[in-house]
Amino acid sequence: MATIGVKDLQKYHTDRFFLGSLLVSIGVLLTTTGGSWDITNHLINRPETFLSIPHTVLYTGVVVTIIGAIAMLQDYRHKRDPLKSLPTKMAVIGSLVLVGAGPADFGWHQMFGLDGLLSPTHMMLVLGMLCVSLGGLLGIRRSISSKTNPKPMLTTLLAMLPIWLAAGGMLDMLCLPFSNTAHFKFNPDPTLAVILATVAFPFLSSVILISMSSMSQKRFGYLSALGASFVAVVILTTIIPDDKIRISIPFYLINLIPIVVADIILSSSQKKPLTYLAGAILALGFFTLYFPLITHVYNEILTTAPVWPSAIINTYFADLTKFYPIVFLPAIASGILGTIASKRLAINSAVK
Repeated sequence: MATIGVKDLQKYHTDRFFLGSLLVSIGVLLTTTGGSWDITNHLINRPETFLSIPHTVLYTGVVVTIIGAIAMLQDYRHKRDPLKSLPTKMAVIGSLVLVGAGPADFGWHQMFGLDGLLSPTHMMLVLGMLCVSLGGLLGIRRSISSKTNPKPMLTTLLAMLPIWLAAGGMLDMLCLPFSNTAHFKFNPDPTLAVILATVAFPFLSSVILISMSSMSQKRFGYLSALGASFVAVVILTTIIPDDKIRISIPFYLINLIPIVVADIILSSSQKKPLTYLAGAILALGFFTLYFPLITHVYNEILTTAPVWPSAIINTYFADLTKFYPIVFLPAIASGILGTIASKRLAINSAVK
């Protein structure tokens, strides 16, 4: 038994590159969740300091990300494995962007005071997170082939979640009307914002979740676990901190139903039409999955009713009844496109 244990340890020897990739993904996960929590605090006008809990989580994530990128770079320089080149470059470049975004954002505040959600420095931050998180995913997937990843699917799931959160954050910046300030009017055109949200959010849900299914060889449970992780992050960082909408938690948990249904479909059949059906099902749930912030996007052209915390649930359901029949077909089309695109993401991150 002792011999078997030693062989197992040798088989799954955890090297510096895998640990770096894992730290990169964990770091971006902390950064995105801290950022989401911080946005909620701003929306409910909760007083905060620089060392508030959301800020602490966010900046801790940046530090962890940088440590992970350095570990990946050191391993690559030592071994010169060509398969590690792209993930290392993405992690290092993204980390440099993250490091630069901090002083740049401080300077922006010094010159212009409070900024909105969409600003050049915030865009810089999110682009850095996307680049780093993709590097982490590729690094984790490369580590599987070298037998240095003891939990290949669990770590793949962990790497996919921050990509989803960072991409969702990018869409929030481009769609939400939170970016007008005294010096700049960065709020998107309401109609263009609705079009982008209707196309991009369903596409994002489909491409991320179906990619996860493909990477797990369509084994049941992994797609559901990733979807449940996203739901948990939204509840913890967006719904629970706002006591006015905590009552919506049971409603928000309904999002797990289409996620599990899509997982069952994909794990039980390899037929292409059923894969597209799963993508369409995941896409149609976008207006509930991205609740409550998506309410602000559609409300700009629908009811223009109040969207402060105490009224956002009523506003959401008023908007839902008006817009859903209109976006039904575009959301399905986006979900199918996301299904097609998921093949490319799965191939690019495939174990070689």
